[in-house]
Amino acid sequence: ADIRPMPCPGTVHVGVTYVGAGVPSAGNNASVTPPPPAGLSAGDPDTGRGPDLLLCAAAIRNSGTGTVNVPDGWNQVVASGNFAVLMKYSEGSTEPTPTVTFSGGAANATTIAQCFAFRNVYPNMALVVPLTATQLNGSAQDIAYPARTVAIDGCAVVVIGWKQDDWTSVAQISGMIEGFDSPSALGDDAGIVMDYVVQTTAANLSSGSLVVTGGGAAISRAIVLVIGPDLGYPWSTTAADYPIDLDVGGVKIVATACSDTVTPQAMTINAAPVARTREVNEKSSFM
Repeated sequence: ADIRPMPCPGTVHVGVTYVGAGVPSAGNNASVTPPPPAGLSAGDPDTGRGPDLLLCAAAIRNSGTGTVNVPDGWNQVVASGNFAVLMKYSEGSTEPTPTVTFSGGAANATTIAQCFAFRNVYPNMALVVPLTATQLNGSAQDIAYPARTVAIDGCAVVVIGWKQDDWTSVAQISGMIEGFDSPSALGDDAGIVMDYVVQTTAANLSSGSLVVTGGGAAISRAIVLVIGPDLGYPWSTTAADYPIDLDVGGVKIVATACSDTVTPQAMTINAAPVARTREVNEKSSFM
C-alpha cells in the first residue's frame, strides 16, 4: 500500500513565528526586484509543518492611477489602490527573487517593494483574505491604520503602511515589533513600513497611527493582516476516503475513520500487519 507520512504523536504547532525581511527594492517609475529574506523553509513533511508564508508589500507613488501587478507564481492577498500585499508559499533556500511591475505609472512615480515571511501559518491563505483591513488617509504627517478583530490565539497581526513622501523614521507601534522601515528618495519620494506582533492570546487590534518623523504631510494607506497559526492539516472525515495506510513515527497503522472536522482530530485505527525478519549470524560463536 501507499504509506502516507503523518506527524509523530505529540507534535504540536504553536503560534506563528516571524522569519524576517529582505532588503527593500525601489525605482523611479520602474519595476523592482525585492529579494526574499534569508532562512526560508519549504516545510517539513515529517512533522507536518507547511512551507513558510512569503509576503511582499509593494506600492507605486501615483495613488488613484497606479496599480501593482502580480508576478508569476504569486497571488494578491489584498490591495488598496496603488498599494498591495502579495503572497506565495516558500520554496526554501531556492526561493527566486520576484520582479514586481506596475501599471498606470508616471514620471518620477516612486516604486518600492519589500519581502517578509512568517512560519507555522495556516495552510489555506484563502482564509486570510477576509482577515484584512485597509484604509486610505488624507494628507497628514502620520499614517493612520484601522481596527481589526482577532479571534484565534497564536495569530500574527501585521500593520503595513505606505506614504506618498519619504521620512526620517517611523516609531514602532506600542506592543509591536518593527519589521522594516523603508523610505525612498527615488522619484518624488515615498516609503513603506511594517510592524507586527505574534499574539499568545487573541486580542483585537485597535485603530491607531504609525507616527512619522521627517518629511511632510501627504496621503497614505494602511493594510492590516491577521495571519492564523498552523493548527495541523485537517484530515478528511469522508468515509469513502478510508482506510488509509499511515506511518506514525515509523509505526505502520491503518486509519479507518476520522470523526472530527477541526484539530485536534480523533481517528479510528487498526494495527497494520507487519512482516518481521530476523538476521541470522552465520558465523559460529564457538571457536
